[in-house]
Amino acid sequence: MASKPTLPLLAAALLGAAAGGGAQQPTRVKYTVLDRPVEARIAKPQYRVTHQKDFTLVSIFAGRKPTGGYSVVVTGVDLLDGTCTVRYHVEEPGPDVIVTQVLTYPAATVRISPACRDAKVDPPLPRAETKE
Repeated sequence: MASKPTLPLLAAALLGAAAGGGAQQPTRVKYTVLDRPVEARIAKPQYRVTHQKDFTLVSIFAGRKPTGGYSVVVTGVDLLDGTCTVRYHVEEPGPDVIVTQVLTYPAATVRISPACRDAKVDPPLPRAETKE
């Protein structure tokens, strides 16, 4: 005679099905925003991924801006199926802020785990070619 499933097992199965049938959720990844300035003058928004032995670097370039006061702010990194997603936004100067009247190229570089087989950014940008 087959045994009947217990109520806790049945509830767990139903909750799992309701939550997407066991779909994986991204995990947070530790990251470091590097203090060194990015010297590249990249005119169009894009990102670059550079894999090293012990870490991966993701550089986000916001493109050419008409004044100072812009910056790239990294808000988090998530790992899902071997791909890290670097979340960021570009801060703009307010309408009443005094800024330098010079072309700027805001960018940020993030150091992440080598467990990231690949990396992308959110919101999406075109990926630049890298020489590895």
